[in-house]
Amino acid sequence: SLCATTNKIRLKCKAEFVAVEIVLSDNSKIIIATCYRVGTLGIENANEITRTIHTLTRKKSVRKLIIVGDLNLKDIDWENGNARSNLESAFLNGFAECGLLQCIKDPTHIKGGILDILLTTSENSVDNISICSENKFCNSDHFAITFDIN
Repeated sequence: SLCATTNKIRLKCKAEFVAVEIVLSDNSKIIIATCYRVGTLGIENANEITRTIHTLTRKKSVRKLIIVGDLNLKDIDWENGNARSNLESAFLNGFAECGLLQCIKDPTHIKGGILDILLTTSENSVDNISICSENKFCNSDHFAITFDIN
């Protein structure tokens, strides 16, 4: 059984970003966050999101940081770490500076492409990642993602 307490992390962020801190019995912490970005938002929004992620990575005693969400970054080649635009390059660089890895390898949208993220500071933080079939959990053009936290 898990012996832990949870706290909502208060963020000064103009983007749609929510984070929860789970404090384990040894006082180490797991942060789980979610973010949504409208695909038409520009570099200011990208900078706001990466600033917020930097803030989370600097919190003390954080054992794991897991970020999920829909950032609408359709033109990133996650496998090779390449982007087609300056905006998407800014996201890739920000994630790399924070030591975050994208764990999603397969398309998450009905039109193809990996629009959704599962970022973590360690590949060992999550396993049993699954991209669900269309509309398994809700009516959406995105596929739900399930995973276990180690």
